[in-house]
Parts: sequence; structure tokens; C-alpha cells
Amino acid sequence: MKKIFVVAFLIFIINIIPVKAFYLSGESSVLMDMDSNIVLYGSNIHSRMKTASIAKVMTTIVAIENGFLSEYVKVTKESVNQIGSKIYLIEDDEILLIDLLYGLMLRSGNDAAYQIAEYVLGYDDFIIEMNEFAKRIGMKNSTFENPSGLDEETVNYSTAYDMALLMSYAMQNDVFKEITGTRVHGCTTKTGNRYVWSNKHRLVQTEGIFTGGKTGYTKSAGRTLITTATDGDLNLVVVTFRASSDWSDHRTLFDYGFSNFDSYPVIKAQSLKIRNNFYDYHPYILDDIVIPLRKGSKNDIDVQIHLKNSSNDFIIGKIIVYLNNEILIEENVYQRESDIIKETLVNYFKRLYL
Repeated sequence: MKKIFVVAFLIFIINIIPVKAFYLSGESSVLMDMDSNIVLYGSNIHSRMKTASIAKVMTTIVAIENGFLSEYVKVTKESVNQIGSKIYLIEDDEILLIDLLYGLMLRSGNDAAYQIAEYVLGYDDFIIEMNEFAKRIGMKNSTFENPSGLDEETVNYSTAYDMALLMSYAMQNDVFKEITGTRVHGCTTKTGNRYVWSNKHRLVQTEGIFTGGKTGYTKSAGRTLITTATDGDLNLVVVTFRASSDWSDHRTLFDYGFSNFDSYPVIKAQSLKIRNNFYDYHPYILDDIVIPLRKGSKNDIDVQIHLKNSSNDFIIGKIIVYLNNEILIEENVYQRESDIIKETLVNYFKRLYL
């Protein structure tokens, strides 16, 4: 599971970095580093808007984490009768769940979305899990009422920031990453029906840096788009809502990000041996801290570790990363269980003999 960094409201980084003037067509847009969830550029990133089909990113990752991908799914009448974009499932046919996910992400099949939700957890429970999942990974301004993004009867709302968080999380999953980055996928159902799907995402279909994404459109929501890209060690995601020139917007934001930032390793998730008055102990953090840093600004970073004098808990302090004296990241510092036992014994003997 991807760890979501606790970041001190992120948006300050936009204001301290000179931004090359460029035009974006979207009402809301964000450029985020996927490894740290730090925002590199944003406009109206917390404005709640209708998601259209980019909600299928949530459907896919929930299904991957809760379903059995190698099982056959029997197609129901309710799935076949879904409106809008389809992969044209056939009632009573049987298709692997993993293939349904390819049809969902590559061709945006609303029939696949309904069938996945119905099969994996049951339709109503799947919707509940979508919302619980959103809360767990820090999506504070999102609500989901269906697995497809349709908005005729029920509506999904989210923000550019929340959807970037979701995509950053999902791209840590190897199965999801393989699906969203696939250009063409073919499969055969149990009864012999053959499907071949090409990815609707225009940038993913091109050679180069683009690693995944999801398109979306309804008349009510307008155009919505998610794209991920990698250049060297830097992994970025762009999300736009209601952007009439979204392909151009995404290229512009990626060009800005890769031209102005490098991936900078702050500290590794390793045990750091520190000695107090009585014994050695080994504080550690859960994951490497790697941040996107403006080129030439390495000296603006300051790292401070604050440890408690004594603790019988796993969490014994914090590591704080500052950029230009602003808090960028706060991470808990942990200690090994063996050190807790040592600390307890030390305190016991101190009480007896000191």
C-alpha cells in the first residue's frame, strides 16, 4: 500500500517557484509529483466537479484490491443495459475479471463498470467501499455514487487534487500500472467471444514518457482527463477538469514539470543507530523520502529529526523536511520492538538503583 505523506498544505510551493507564463484551458488543473504527493502547479485544485469517467480509476483499484482477477464473471442483464460507452458485453457470457478491468480502463465501458461492481462486492457495497477507500487515502472532497462516472441519475464529485492523489496511489500497484499503460489488449471469453481494445488515451498511445491515464466526458461534466508520465526518476501526474484543450494542457504541464524539477532523495528508510545514556537504539522511517526539487535549489532544503527522550511506543518522534523554512513533509519516526523492551528495562532499573 502506498503511504500518503503528511504535507503542510502543499500550495505554498507554487507561490515560491516562478512559473513560466502559459495558457491552460481547464477550469481546474493540477501537476503533482506521484512519489511525494507534492503539488508543483495548480489552479482551483480543491474545487468539487463532476468526474465523468475518470471515476473508473477508483473502480479499477478497488476491484484489484478486493477481487480475484483470474475468476470468470458471468455477465448480467443489468450490465448489458448500461447506457453510454460500452465494450458490448453479452448477457450470460463469462469473462475474466482482469479482462473486464482492461475494457473498463482502455475503452471506458460502462457495462464493464457495473459488472465489476456487482461481481466484486455487490453493487451497493462496492459504492460504499469506493467512498471508504477515498477517505483512507486522503481524498477529502470526493463522493462516489456509481462506478462509471455517469451523471444522469447518480453523480460522482471530486477535485483535481483528490484525483491526483488517487492516481498516485493506484500507480504503485503493478496490475493497475500495467492496465493503464497498455495500448492494445485482446481477450477471449469462456464461450469464445473475442475482444480487442485499444486505449482511448491519446498520449498513452504515443511513444515516450506517458505511462498511464484515463479519459472522461459527459455533457454535464465536460472533458476530464488524467495522465501520468515518467522522465528519469521523476514521476508526475496531471489532472484537468472542464478543459477544452486538455491534451495540450497536459503536454504543457508535463513540459513545465520535467523542465524545472529533479527528483531529490532526502533520506532513506533505514535504521539510524543513535546512542542514549544507557543503550543503542535504531530509529527508522517507513519509506524513503524523495521530493521533487526545483533545479538549482538543493541548498534550500533543511532536514530536522526530533526524538523524544524516552518512549515505550513505536512512534518516538518526527522527521521534518523544510523548503525555504516552510514545512514540506512531516514523517513519523519509529523504533524497533526490541528497543521498546530495552527502554522499559532501563527505566525499571533506573527506578530501582538511581
